[in-house]
Amino acid sequence: MGQPTILNPNSDESAASADSTIYGHAGGSGRTDQDLSTSVTIPAEANTVIIAATILGEDHADARVNEITISGIGSPIYTFDNFGYLDDSDQTVSANLLAFRVNVYDVSGLGAQTGLTAHADFSASTDKSCLAGVICTDGFLHEASIINKTVGSKVIDDKFLVSDPDNSLLVNLHVNESLSTATLTGQESTTVVFKSTNALPVSQTAISMGCLSQSNFTGTGTIKNCNVAANYSSTNSRVMLVLKLHSEKDPYHGITGRLTSPVVK
Repeated sequence: MGQPTILNPNSDESAASADSTIYGHAGGSGRTDQDLSTSVTIPAEANTVIIAATILGEDHADARVNEITISGIGSPIYTFDNFGYLDDSDQTVSANLLAFRVNVYDVSGLGAQTGLTAHADFSASTDKSCLAGVICTDGFLHEASIINKTVGSKVIDDKFLVSDPDNSLLVNLHVNESLSTATLTGQESTTVVFKSTNALPVSQTAISMGCLSQSNFTGTGTIKNCNVAANYSSTNSRVMLVLKLHSEKDPYHGITGRLTSPVVK
């Protein structure tokens, strides 16, 4: 086995130039549905494709990403989302909230694909402040979580324990409310998978997105520690998606936590 890899990450940070990359909307003003890209590519060696879409809800708006799709690859095997909700009666300060949706696709039997469309439906019309990040990997998703923070520090310093680290990869995708381009810089052996740039067609009062992967873990044994650290350009609202990828689809070989034979002591 060995650790899974992110396929063709957008290391040059230019828009839509790689398989694992970030997209801004392709145009259309005041619409609840947006084509975020019409040129998504999936390499032949991909086993899993993950697409994460986000929208900024301004001043307590209950924004939702109702749907995010990639054409031509079937239905997702997992879908999960969150939305930034605050009751105005409890909220005393104005806050812009980030809504987030994630689809995970098994593409292990699909083969290479080009010219696919990433499409998002939102609960409110928008011609700005929406992004989608696409991650192609030869691994398989095993664990995931979304954390929504109304305010945060410029410094990201998130710590995790990772089981089977020799065959696992940890991926952190961060969305940050920002008026400027994200200045995401990976630290402590992290790798920048992609981040938003000024080339994306996203206007002011916008959001920035960045993705880090972590393959070097500390400690000994079958469970090791992972510290994902980075810097961002803003202290505003942030959403973090944590993905644990494994090189095998079922590393536990069907074990579900129940013993199939008596324990001999």
